[in-house]
Amino acid sequence: MKSFPSSSLLVIILGCFLVGDHGILAMTTQKLRPSQDANIFEGLDDAAAGRGRFTVGYRNYTDKGIIESRALVQFDLSSLPSDAQIVSAEILMDTYGRTRAGEPDMQAHRVTAFWTTEASSASGGGSIPANATTGDVTWKYSSYNSLTWTNPGGDFEPEVLSLETNKEREDHIFPSTQALVDVVQGWVDGTYPNYGFMLLDPEKPPTEEHFRLFFGVETGGRGGELLVSYTSESEPVAPPTLGPETSPPGNSGGGGGPTTGPPNPGCEGNDSLGGTVKTFIATKDAMILDGRPDEAAANDILVLGKTRDGIRRIAYQFDFAGLPTDAQVLCAEFDMMVIGDATTLGTNQVIKIHRLEEEWTADTTSSADGNNGSPAQPGDVTWTYRKYPSETWMNPGGTFDPTVLSEKLIDDAEDEIILESTTAMTSTMQGILDGNLPNYGFILIGQEDADDVSQVVVWPQDKARNGRNPYVAIRYRSTTETITSFSMCFSSRSTVEVQNVGTITMDKLKIGDHVKTDAGRFEPVYSFGHYDNGPTQKSVFFQIHASGLTAPLELSHDHMVFILIGDNDQRRTRKTVTANKVQIGDTLILIKDSNKNNGEQQQHSVAVVTKISTVSRHGAFAPFTPSGMIVVNNVLASNYVSLLNDENDTPWWMQSVAHASVWFRRVYCGRGCYGETYNDDDGIANWVRIPLAIGQFLVKNTMSLLTATAALLASYYVAVNSVKKSA
Repeated sequence: MKSFPSSSLLVIILGCFLVGDHGILAMTTQKLRPSQDANIFEGLDDAAAGRGRFTVGYRNYTDKGIIESRALVQFDLSSLPSDAQIVSAEILMDTYGRTRAGEPDMQAHRVTAFWTTEASSASGGGSIPANATTGDVTWKYSSYNSLTWTNPGGDFEPEVLSLETNKEREDHIFPSTQALVDVVQGWVDGTYPNYGFMLLDPEKPPTEEHFRLFFGVETGGRGGELLVSYTSESEPVAPPTLGPETSPPGNSGGGGGPTTGPPNPGCEGNDSLGGTVKTFIATKDAMILDGRPDEAAANDILVLGKTRDGIRRIAYQFDFAGLPTDAQVLCAEFDMMVIGDATTLGTNQVIKIHRLEEEWTADTTSSADGNNGSPAQPGDVTWTYRKYPSETWMNPGGTFDPTVLSEKLIDDAEDEIILESTTAMTSTMQGILDGNLPNYGFILIGQEDADDVSQVVVWPQDKARNGRNPYVAIRYRSTTETITSFSMCFSSRSTVEVQNVGTITMDKLKIGDHVKTDAGRFEPVYSFGHYDNGPTQKSVFFQIHASGLTAPLELSHDHMVFILIGDNDQRRTRKTVTANKVQIGDTLILIKDSNKNNGEQQQHSVAVVTKISTVSRHGAFAPFTPSGMIVVNNVLASNYVSLLNDENDTPWWMQSVAHASVWFRRVYCGRGCYGETYNDDDGIANWVRIPLAIGQFLVKNTMSLLTATAALLASYYVAVNSVKKSA
């Protein structure tokens, strides 16, 4: 590791850190679910798969050989206002199964003909063909066996609306593009009918399988989502989210005990509460099964509530070591991703959370088998044993405090469940942090007294779905924590253009990569002020939506971005403002085309801000370039953050002072400080901390320092002139 000389203590305005307590405009975003989806198979005119999972790509179907599979998915847009002006649209798919070598890229196209599906139950979870029934969609028939496609394999526009290229198991997203936005806008306006999307693999490997599996809407899974952001005169802000149920039905199951009263109005994303937010992913979780003392499930999906095979509960453990010792908890909430539909959730399904009162262990090799477990291994937790097979629970099913810390009534529309902050939840977290309560974790209890099946499938901590693990968010205040309370810069989903590589997400960026900067020039990334690519922390970012952007700019509260000011296009000047000071109607600077460093000044274009919101993401990054500027999501942004947390505009000198202050670091690193290291807890570069602390003091006293410097210069001038006159 290279050491950083002490003479660089003016490296103070380096990254993008603090999330402040400033109000923002509401974001009008809807998450739309499919109305239907299905698989069609090359050459199989009488075969269908409209239930379960579906396949995109080329798969070996034994006696059929390797054939192409395509997926159709249609979304219900009825909840969008009729005058909606679409700002962005992206398709999110939920992958099933393991990652396979050579998984394909996927294209989305607009379907141009009517089709139906009867959700025929195919084998292999729905992805292997079954005999088509009346109303199914197949390779030949858009509605079996009365309507045929004009072109076998489905009728769709040749234009590629969006390309999905992620080869990993989570975050399978067809990113927003202008073409995709135009299609959704056309559906809203009635320009053409909404027949949905065709998802396909554009290339055919000659001799090997090449496919991906996704959950369909009939599995009880997410079945895909269409995330649409829009403006509307009839609906100027996002529809209010229905508040949590505070009076669940009687006899709702669980451990009994007192309820908690109304929860607080949000915790993690509620900046008006002040303080700092940290998130903690579960360190272990496990399902325990009523009546099965020798079965365990600490791996794979977990089930909660009343299943056809009996009662199931889930235990969670969290490590809160990253919080300061004097943390005063303002609120706390529990977040998890679930899968359920009307056939499994039942009615009036209530989830409750309690504090466990006995220590427990889990062997992570014991996997769930649907609603059931596998033979317990030494050290597993079961319904009877808190440590198999030597130590039993005082009360079978988990020994827990009867106080309900939080509860939530859910239905089949849910896929992310937040157990909101309550007084009981907050006081329990405070007790654990203060050491007054032992941290044995928590237990979730579902609708155990239902007349019929009433279960929820929960994705565990070791198998995140679309980047989401079960986690606890804690908002707190601390008088001793200064540097570690900082949040970060650009989100992991932000994109940059790397020379000779193309567009990549921020989490793939490395020191030494040449990224696009002002005027389309490419410059090396010589250092990071922050590099957090871990899954344990989430940060809150401002999302700035603007005309001409295919995806919003995501950056932290005090990170600076360039805007244009002035009424005359010929006399507009640049100005840096922090993300929290950007307003709707402000003009961002777009730089889309590179000039290959040939020295020519590129003519920029502009984008007008249309919406501002916030979002929580894992990962945060603050890359530095020699010019102090970087193009992110095609928008010209600063490398730096303003550390002035007042209500005034960002000072005109902040970008210049920040850039000058890192002069020594730039010279020292040259084209890259490849050996620099980052703090394991928060990802802040280790060389930043002392300069940052000093820098906060210096920046807050800038005017005093400038005044003192001016006085010294004036005194020096007077003294020199006095000497000259006396001579």
